[in-house]
Amino acid sequence: MLLKQLRLGTMHAQWQEVAEQAQQLHWTYPQLLATLCDRELAVREQKRIQNNVAEAKLPIGKTIDTFVFDKLTSINATSWLSLPSTGLCTT
Repeated sequence: MLLKQLRLGTMHAQWQEVAEQAQQLHWTYPQLLATLCDRELAVREQKRIQNNVAEAKLPIGKTIDTFVFDKLTSINATSWLSLPSTGLCTT
């Protein structure tokens, strides 16, 4: 199928299920296409994050909550831990 050749694997795998749902809910063609695109993008984003984490080779079980800031003089733990509340980064 063309979707597979275009490397849209999630769309290829889910188009029938989404098409049936679209028919039952009387979606327009743009709604059907938007849903397929949203799912494709979500899976790609998830894979991108998994690949980045694997490539980073981070130690398993380590989190920012268990990080020992006392040994670092250049990082203020309070400032670092408040970053998610600023909207500059997400957890």
